[in-house]
Amino acid sequence: MAEFSHDLLVIGSGPAASSIMYRCAAADWKVAVAEDRPVGGTCALRGCSPKKILLAASEAMDWLERMKGNGVDAPEARVDWAELMEFKRGFTDPIPGNDRKKIKDAGIELFEGRARFEANGIVDIEGIQITPQRVAIVTGARPGTLGIQGEEHLLSSDDFLELPELPKEIIFIGGGYISMEFATIAYHAGADVTVVHRGKYPLKEFDPELSLALTEYYNSIGLRILLEAEAASVQKTTNGFFLNTAGTNERQLRAGAIVHGAGRVPNLDGMNLEAWGIEYSGRGVTVNEFQQSVSNENVYAAGDCCASPGVPLTPVAGREGRTAALNMLEGNTHTLDYTGCASVAFTLPNVASVGLTVKQAQDQGLKYRINKGSGERWLSSRRINAKCSAFKVLVEEETDRILGAHLLGHEAGEIINLFALAIRAGLTVSQVKETLWAYPTRGSDLNRMLG
Repeated sequence: MAEFSHDLLVIGSGPAASSIMYRCAAADWKVAVAEDRPVGGTCALRGCSPKKILLAASEAMDWLERMKGNGVDAPEARVDWAELMEFKRGFTDPIPGNDRKKIKDAGIELFEGRARFEANGIVDIEGIQITPQRVAIVTGARPGTLGIQGEEHLLSSDDFLELPELPKEIIFIGGGYISMEFATIAYHAGADVTVVHRGKYPLKEFDPELSLALTEYYNSIGLRILLEAEAASVQKTTNGFFLNTAGTNERQLRAGAIVHGAGRVPNLDGMNLEAWGIEYSGRGVTVNEFQQSVSNENVYAAGDCCASPGVPLTPVAGREGRTAALNMLEGNTHTLDYTGCASVAFTLPNVASVGLTVKQAQDQGLKYRINKGSGERWLSSRRINAKCSAFKVLVEEETDRILGAHLLGHEAGEIINLFALAIRAGLTVSQVKETLWAYPTRGSDLNRMLG
């Protein structure tokens, strides 16, 4: 019988990894973790959390701008970028040290380096070779390669979150979550901002009508969203950086910095997965419903690096990690129900979505009705002078169940959770409307959205 150095090697240290390593260590497994970046993962160090911290300043400036002339006048208000970054580091800087201690206290062995699969059941970590019985791949995602001339001059999303100074002019390539959220932060911090996107509307993960409504609003306030413009090349000169675009909007744009926010890909480069016969694609490690590799029964994967039905969100990664851990410990008996998984783009205003889109409902042949409209005349919008608010709710005709909800507006990122709960629980419109909401609150707007 083969001798193993560890019962389990976890490659990565983000939310999916945490869900796996501590649960398995608590079951008296000998667990090791390999991480080639600061311990803590993308969400805590260079993603969700630091982004939302910086967004607090944007929210404050957005409120002041909307309320100008409506009882609030703060002409000297501004964002001190250096001070804001220091505030952000107060959250992020302690994480690697705290997580290392937590890992050590749990009896888990930490290897700081890139893991590479080798023949004969070996995994090499910067020259250290171990032989784990099982491996959990939870390496997350990295920025994709654009393949354009001058790409080396682009900043990554990681770089943006560490900028010591904010350039006066900044361009973001791509119209997804990363670019649109970071553009929001930069704009409200005082930069001249342009988002360049090759598609007909940004935020393709969300309802097209709402994405276009946000685009119109952003352009109206001076945050430029340039659509149908594909990044073609980048030049660095003594006068700054120039981005040349192709497509319907072919032009040359100048800025003090250009940020690549045009999507991420599974972080599997250089891992030599073939050595262990681990099947993968451009979407990540191919797994079954148990988060287990379809080609190697001793390998599991979770989060952004695996080709599961889940969307690339932190709560999904954590839940997939939990599912993988339970299946490794108890046998393949646990699967994950993705019903009612909400997602939010933290633009200002927020765009949020849960459940089925119109296209998905059509593809499934469902009979449904759509309640949609604007919330701009509601008290929840008027009291804060919010000029951009809309909703679209899909309801199944036969059952009266809520199939999907798509929101644009103030606190949409919070309200979408109420719809997520309703969809997860299979509630009908009449059941939700029986709720006696606190009023006047944003949550009480649900009854209007449901018709």
